[in-house]
Amino acid sequence: MKKFLLSFGLIVVFAFYALLSSTRNATNQIASLSTTPTTETITPPSVPSTAQVRTPAKVTTKPVSAAKPAAATSTTRTVYIRNGDDEEDGGYYTTITTPIPIVATSPTPTPVPTPTPVRTPTPVVTTPAPTPVATANTGKFKNGTFTGPIVDAYYGNIQVSIVTSGGKLTDVQFLQYPSDRSTSVRINTNAMPILKSEAITAQSAPVNGVSGASETSRAFNTSLTSALAMATN
Repeated sequence: MKKFLLSFGLIVVFAFYALLSSTRNATNQIASLSTTPTTETITPPSVPSTAQVRTPAKVTTKPVSAAKPAAATSTTRTVYIRNGDDEEDGGYYTTITTPIPIVATSPTPTPVPTPTPVRTPTPVVTTPAPTPVATANTGKFKNGTFTGPIVDAYYGNIQVSIVTSGGKLTDVQFLQYPSDRSTSVRINTNAMPILKSEAITAQSAPVNGVSGASETSRAFNTSLTSALAMATN
């Protein structure tokens, strides 16, 4: 019974000692952290005892094509330096911030489109046609249209109109002729072209009569003679 009590007492004393040691170590760690606010305790991997400096990766910068140099700005890189030989000696990593210049690139200017020139249409100059100059009429007749009187041809009336141009008789038109009966229409239809052709050929009146149309020929010569008289210079 005494051995058991002795053993139990030793266990209690050992446990109290272990608890006191643990409390003391925690207090020391807290005090260490409070005195060095700018550092951070990190459990590092196994590294050589000498201090190592991890250099930043090489930065390659493409050349800027702009003619005007751009203003330089800066950024930071973090380099980790291990202090101390090992973890038990209180080794830790210190963060060092170093400025690294960066060349800012200028934006590429947007090309301005060239406006298309407006073509001015070439004015077209038109030359007016020359005004014809009237020439004096030196022919037998005046230029124009002249109408003869109405003449009785027994079976109806005859009236002619003449056209003169360039001093000559150029056309003869029948304004009236006998057409009440079929016989009159037949006789005059045959006689009128002949009388007209003879007048233009002769350039005068009277003309030869047409056989079978004596009354028509007589009345035609009478009306034609008056019209030619009005047209004569």
